[in-house]
Amino acid sequence: MFGKPGAIAISPNKEMIAVSGLLPDTSVNILNLKTGETVGSIWDIPNAYNVDQLQFSPDGKFIYIRSVYLRQSFSLHCSHNGVDVNFALHTIEQDRTYLHATKIYEKNDCVTTSPRESFRFTDNNNFFLSTQVDMGPELSTLVNLDDPSDVQEYQNGVLYDISSNGKVHAIRDSQGDALSTTLIDAESGTLIMTIPYKVKLLNDEKRFLVRGNSYSPVEWGLWEDGAVKCYFSDLLSLSFDGQFSANNEVFITYNYKSPREISVWDVSSCLVINVINLAE
Repeated sequence: MFGKPGAIAISPNKEMIAVSGLLPDTSVNILNLKTGETVGSIWDIPNAYNVDQLQFSPDGKFIYIRSVYLRQSFSLHCSHNGVDVNFALHTIEQDRTYLHATKIYEKNDCVTTSPRESFRFTDNNNFFLSTQVDMGPELSTLVNLDDPSDVQEYQNGVLYDISSNGKVHAIRDSQGDALSTTLIDAESGTLIMTIPYKVKLLNDEKRFLVRGNSYSPVEWGLWEDGAVKCYFSDLLSLSFDGQFSANNEVFITYNYKSPREISVWDVSSCLVINVINLAE
């Protein structure tokens, strides 16, 4: 009826599983993965919203929740105080009997279609969120998880991606030129390189995904040691929407030619190594 499936995430230590409800105004329940017992619930979600994305931090102490307002048409829902999509970050604290979650960051937006967004928990304990919504500017946020009050925001796509080790920032110029990216050392601020591509960073400045011209169908490719090594056939989306494995060696995407299938890609070869049929 609502066209959205809900979301699921497994904690890195494989002890907990987070599951969102299929309907709006239902909680995110966190269960013990072995016993199936509910150990906590997160109700701090906007009214009439459905959670469609969940992700634990690598240490399992935080959880990212994206929720959307579900409507039957593409007419603009937002009033002066209304929003269509909510991005939130919660801490997770476990006592002897129950798990408690507290919201430490949220961002709201008004959109007419699905929001484009990327996020990452970095190895140096930061949370990065980059959002682009219709009828609004691009906004990037960096939250220091050691001190959640330390929040840095960047508008207009100046900072749009961070490597998983937290050491490299991808910078686009203030005019939003998608054909030029500057890689910066995050600690010193020094220039690493400038390349004529949009990037999706992996773990360092030597290996990452690239995409060229914004206005024509150009496939994503793998940059390695100073050059494009190979291309991912038919992976054309301007905003990279795949999900990576923890070691950045594999990612999955929906198969746009067959919506009921998920493609599993090997990063090193740019090849599909498996196709999962969701209808089976």
